[in-house]
Amino acid sequence: MIKKSVLIIYILFSIGLFAQTDHTQIFLLPDAQSIQPMDTIFLKKTENQISSRRLDSIKINLIRKGYLNLIIADTLRKNTNQLSIVLNKPFTTIIMKEDDNMENGIIMESSLSRKRPKKTTPDKFLEELEAVQKKYNNQGSPFAEVIINRWNFTKQDTATLFYEVKNIEQRQIDRIIVNGYPKYPRNVIENLVANHTKLNSKNVNRLSTRLANLKYLESIKEPEALFKKDSTLLYVYLRKKNANKADGLIGFNTDEDGKLNINGFVDASLINNFNRGERFDFEYRNDNNDQTNISLQLNVPSLLFERIGITSSLDITRRDSIYQNSSFVAGLSYQFLGSWNTQLNYYSKSSTEENNLINVNNFQTRGVATQLTYGGNSANTLQPETLSFLLGMGYYHRNLENQSNGQYSMDLSFENLWPLLNKLSLKTSINAHLLKTERLQFNELTQIGGIKTIRGFNQNSIDTAAYTLLQTDFRYSFNDRFYINLLNDGGVFEDYIQRKPQFLYSFGAGFGILTQAGILRLEVANGRFLSSNESISNTIAHLNFTILF
Repeated sequence: MIKKSVLIIYILFSIGLFAQTDHTQIFLLPDAQSIQPMDTIFLKKTENQISSRRLDSIKINLIRKGYLNLIIADTLRKNTNQLSIVLNKPFTTIIMKEDDNMENGIIMESSLSRKRPKKTTPDKFLEELEAVQKKYNNQGSPFAEVIINRWNFTKQDTATLFYEVKNIEQRQIDRIIVNGYPKYPRNVIENLVANHTKLNSKNVNRLSTRLANLKYLESIKEPEALFKKDSTLLYVYLRKKNANKADGLIGFNTDEDGKLNINGFVDASLINNFNRGERFDFEYRNDNNDQTNISLQLNVPSLLFERIGITSSLDITRRDSIYQNSSFVAGLSYQFLGSWNTQLNYYSKSSTEENNLINVNNFQTRGVATQLTYGGNSANTLQPETLSFLLGMGYYHRNLENQSNGQYSMDLSFENLWPLLNKLSLKTSINAHLLKTERLQFNELTQIGGIKTIRGFNQNSIDTAAYTLLQTDFRYSFNDRFYINLLNDGGVFEDYIQRKPQFLYSFGAGFGILTQAGILRLEVANGRFLSSNESISNTIAHLNFTILF
């Protein structure tokens, strides 16, 4: 019969022997009868509580090696300089079993483990216990604690661990309290989490992310939970952040008749100025009297039944002396949890021709349009682009020359800033539009060209009813206040006259700077048509200065 071996580690703290040194010797002996140590470890002398922590560290290391049934023969005392640990036989496998949890006289069945034993190893079982506790925490039990009840060492190489999970009462977020912003948009904040949301780190982090996606809010402190007997309050610490922006260039002159003309453009966004989370966008553009456009948009979220908001817009476009279009949109929006939003709108458009031209006729269009959007926000002021998505569809009836016919439209946009190696990043933007109808009129077309659609071409210089455009920026950021970029745009559109696809592309370079007054961007691009019979090219400088206020 093989004699059972017992290895005893003697840790000798010889006060008198080492009175003249600042180190402690640890002798490792193979068994209790051995005199000659297998090895000697020197540790620097520290305070008593530090020595106790080192003892715990030694014990954990031995347990991870399989010595689960070790015994500390002598505890470390003030006047004792000797310590022995009896290791007993090592184990290679651990079977983990959860005991029934009795709280308030009710057995709480765990849906996580389903009471099924789990096999693990000595070097991993502590992490397995931590994982069990984390799963209970994620289920909404923030005070859950895993307790080892007992061990069973009767098998040869396998030990059985019986554990219990205490304090498994689940908590939910009953109320969100905002500190630091007294007039916060209650209609928006209270809808960032669903009713009876479980309190766990995942849901708290999700709330923090949703708060960060609101451009007009800034977190000043991590959320904190206050536990009451019958409720749980989650405190968030916010302050209002100015998110308004505007850019433009306006010129004034008079014509031969002494009439005042206003040239240039103004583009402004006013966000949360009335503490309702509302957004108002205004754009005015006059391209040397060739085309004048005024656009107004208003979006107020969560006004009705907690998640329903209102949307409206008005667009007026006058094309020289050819036609004038007026379109009006009004509808409802629904804010999903997170950054998803959907809209259902009534659409109305009327056009009045001002010159008797072919394919330019008066018409009226009525219909409905729906839209699904997703948008986030970035803390980087200079490069705030994050993942954004828009998909819109509409169906309308057009009355043209006393004839009514159906038409439909589709819109798609996508934008994201992809981080690459080091300080490099790639920004991509896709825009697509389609209007399908019979007897397409010139005054129904959409205009492309410019910094928002395809660079290297004059603003709104191309008329089309269908297009797909791609913008790419390869950026190098020196810091969060300055970057340079190489740009390459391309796309295809339907030529109105020939009703054939036309391809176009552009390339160039630029930079962006964040200053005290705002953001300055300059991009120079050369635009070309790909068709063999078209050799025209343009070099356009797109200058944009956005004021933040």
